[in-house]
Amino acid sequence: MTQTDSKEKLASFGWEVAHCPHFEAFDRGLAGVCSDVIESQGTFRRPPEGWTGRVLTAPIIFVTSNPNTDVTKPGSDPLFNSPQDLAMFNDSYFDSHAISGARSWQQMQKWASDMLGRQSLPGSDFGLTDAVRCASPRQLGVDQAISRCSGLYLGRLFALTEARVVAFCGKALIALTHHLQPAKYRLDLREGRVVGPIEFYGRDRLLVGLRHPADVYHGSLQLSAILEAKDVTRLVCALA
Repeated sequence: MTQTDSKEKLASFGWEVAHCPHFEAFDRGLAGVCSDVIESQGTFRRPPEGWTGRVLTAPIIFVTSNPNTDVTKPGSDPLFNSPQDLAMFNDSYFDSHAISGARSWQQMQKWASDMLGRQSLPGSDFGLTDAVRCASPRQLGVDQAISRCSGLYLGRLFALTEARVVAFCGKALIALTHHLQPAKYRLDLREGRVVGPIEFYGRDRLLVGLRHPADVYHGSLQLSAILEAKDVTRLVCALA
């Protein structure tokens, strides 16, 4: 697949996620297991999110439970006229949004820097995606929605990215263990473990189990506090 083909497929994927039929069915009372995560958003509905950063080419992808949202600060999301416009927004998000505003992002940047052996650049060196695409405060509704959502969408993004390292954080590990499709890619990975390289959606990758970055953020947590030294070395070598 050419880079152009991958970009078009990713753009179509992001458009499909943003217009998820289960999200759009909520007001008709037909969202099923996704109802709790959508309802937690209150009156300001945020469309499901596909990814953040240049996930096609970033060497590291972090997977967390779902996007966070602050229901006490309602606002409005930008409107997009095409899949390409939405994909460009997702790809370049870190170019116009400082990571200092989100402690999870700061912790992921620290981990990515440890893996690369240098200061990492958000968006280019690492991208983000989620097991559940709909945002909620404090991960509300994730337990109910994770099976459907991760089964529908997560593996399809992995099949497009060139990432050599995929880090599953917190509840995203549940998606890896129980819900990925096709089921042959499911793996019982635990926090603090590294497996691989293994064939994972068409590419050899290392898979890493981490806690949710918001749970561990103290401004100074290094990867060596979570992983064994030999595993940190494996990651650095794989990304060299």
